[in-house]
Amino acid sequence: MTSTVHIAVDCMSGDYGSHSNLQGITAVLFQIPDVHLHLSGSKTDILSGIPNTLIHRITIYPTDHVILADLKPSSALRLKEITSLHKALDLVAEKTANIIVSSANTGAYMALSLKKIGLSPNIKRPAIGKMIPCLYESSMCKQTLLLDLGANVNCSSETLVSFANIAKDYLAETQHLLIPKVGILNIGSEAGKGTEALQETFSVLSQRTDIDFLGFLEGDDLLCGKAHIIICDGFHGNIALKTMEGTIKAFYSLLKTNLYHSVRSKIGALFLGPQLKNTFGELYNPKKYNGALFMGLNSNVIKSHGSADAESFAYAIKTAYQIAKSKD
Repeated sequence: MTSTVHIAVDCMSGDYGSHSNLQGITAVLFQIPDVHLHLSGSKTDILSGIPNTLIHRITIYPTDHVILADLKPSSALRLKEITSLHKALDLVAEKTANIIVSSANTGAYMALSLKKIGLSPNIKRPAIGKMIPCLYESSMCKQTLLLDLGANVNCSSETLVSFANIAKDYLAETQHLLIPKVGILNIGSEAGKGTEALQETFSVLSQRTDIDFLGFLEGDDLLCGKAHIIICDGFHGNIALKTMEGTIKAFYSLLKTNLYHSVRSKIGALFLGPQLKNTFGELYNPKKYNGALFMGLNSNVIKSHGSADAESFAYAIKTAYQIAKSKD
């Protein structure tokens, strides 16, 4: 018998609010039969946004307050109001749900996650990780786990090594990958390049026998599928991720514009259009990769983009479902 996955969802956070989030939630309920969603937020909004035929697949936890997009982490910790994020995190801390999804601002979300869920044993600092696709069919690694993506702006070598450990344990648990290929994001692949922290990290990881250490990797290696894990500090990781996403979007937009620029190009579009849509609109659609993981915590926490639309938010919930399912 298939076990049901229980996911806590903060319905209120994000740039587009509850209406957009509930559209994504509805899509997930239609598409995934073995999921039960624990929804925190406005009861009125939720009941008006979820079809009656799906009400038995959700549990509502009413709250009228929401974490504001510009709320500082310290202010979030001092809030007296029970927001939709607070309630959703409580559900995970109490083991009512297996995992949480929210579009709340990263700083407040991380601060409250640390307070309510806490760090895993022997972990000093959490990281934000995300699976990014490989654009080359012949590569061994079809996806790469990139971390940190913004939780830690400055990182010591000890912290960077801990990121490799967190990522290794995660892939062992979810993908049964025991000896992953690991690289360090740097400005060059040569051993002498980069900061002192990167040099020290290189020295430590090169002595490890429980990983396949690749050394330094550059920015143009990120989508090549060279590594299962690439580690970096949160400052450069965040920039790298958003640069990749923006480039793919811009390239696809440019292709569509030029395909319909003239009569000749429109004729070509009849033949190329479906394949380009499948490649850039589906396989490498950044929306499909919405949902970063707060790593190093006692439970699973998924961060959706604050700017996520209904489709993107649905993919974040699907990411949560896949993670929870892999740990059954």
